[in-house]
Amino acid sequence: AAPGTAPKSSQVVNGQFRFADLLPGKYLVTASQRPASDLSADNPPSGASREVEVATEDLKMDLTLEPTPDIEGTIQFDPGCEATPVYLQLRGDFLVIQHVGADGRFVLRHLMPGFYKIYTRPESASPVFARSVQLGDRDVMADGFRATAQTKGPLQISMRCISR
Repeated sequence: AAPGTAPKSSQVVNGQFRFADLLPGKYLVTASQRPASDLSADNPPSGASREVEVATEDLKMDLTLEPTPDIEGTIQFDPGCEATPVYLQLRGDFLVIQHVGADGRFVLRHLMPGFYKIYTRPESASPVFARSVQLGDRDVMADGFRATAQTKGPLQISMRCISR
């Protein structure tokens, strides 16, 4: 990589990797293992991420790959609200966008380790918004959550409609 640019990838050889000529600053280093049959797969079965701060000296670090979790969930609409397809977006260390049909069931497959906040948007101009987001027994609507190999669902999103 040219000085001052963050490379998009580095080849791992014998468990070692190297990024050269990074400017001082914070970087999110991620690693994933994909099936040899499909190296472009969006959902790796194992991954790791770690924020590091680069100064002026070389930095040595370890990344340990762990299984990426599948999280099942549902989107439910309050009584009187018409169930409608919704776009579910997870933003943070990574971006995940998933279309959820009117039945409200979804599975987030092989979620990379990292921090996420959850946003919803109806597919149509329906006047609905999320009123609660629960991951297992935790409220994650305001603060989001950190995905790890131990993250379990279900992810339950309750939608409220605005009367016209």
